[in-house]
Amino acid sequence: LKYTIPGNLEPGATRTIQLVTIATPLLPEGQVINTASALAKAGPLSVVVASNTATAGVKTSKGVFANKPVILGRVYIDNNDNNSFEIGIDTPLAGARVYLSDGRYAITDSLGRYNITDLEADGVYALRLDPITVPYQPKPEPDDEGQPGNRKVRVPGGGISIEDFPLYPNRAAIVKARATTVSRGPVQIVKSLVQGGAGYAITMTITLSAPVQNLAIADPLPKDATRGIATLTSSNGAVLISTLENDTIKIPGILEAGVYKLVYPIFSALPPENVVTDPNISFEEVIR
Repeated sequence: LKYTIPGNLEPGATRTIQLVTIATPLLPEGQVINTASALAKAGPLSVVVASNTATAGVKTSKGVFANKPVILGRVYIDNNDNNSFEIGIDTPLAGARVYLSDGRYAITDSLGRYNITDLEADGVYALRLDPITVPYQPKPEPDDEGQPGNRKVRVPGGGISIEDFPLYPNRAAIVKARATTVSRGPVQIVKSLVQGGAGYAITMTITLSAPVQNLAIADPLPKDATRGIATLTSSNGAVLISTLENDTIKIPGILEAGVYKLVYPIFSALPPENVVTDPNISFEEVIR
């Protein structure tokens, strides 16, 4: 892959190239070495100079694509009480611990997800959600044998078994607050909020009537609030790149006309009516 950075770089200046890569099941297990180097013309004579080669190693494993069975799932606060995780409505719970009967455990990531790999085929495993790591009571399930937070899972000869752990929310804390709508040119954003668990789930529904480039959404936080990781998805569920710089969410490249959802949590002790702030939109027109 080759990239050209236009213009001049003054001494001490930096440019950043950010890539997203996808590891497919064909990737071999082991160590993958990434390398990068640069060429540039320097000085009044425009002499071509080369940098050293930078390297970074990544350890890869088959994970959920291995031949052995895998148990994966999500721990989340079921804000709308429908026993199904919905982005922007329910609250994924990070840091929850899920124990396996052989003593192993997994800890959920920022999206509430966990996975346990390298299981023996055709075995029966007991799962236990550590109650110390979750704020609310697990909801009962048909296979918990009357003990919410427990599971018995029979894994097949291979493949994936899914076991989610929905939690009862604090009923007094579930509030749908006001939504705000802003529009500029071909861009319309509807920003809404659902309160539940430790904070609020913010959803921005971005509707584009025409393609735009380098969309930036200035999204100030209310006083003393903190923001969690933002996830941007297209209408077909594909996850897209977004970055955060000084309360501005930036979406690089071209977004085609369509509907997109940007979801992130906010942690704040403020009441719902004081949490939703009005975003500001900027973008570049796409001329074709």
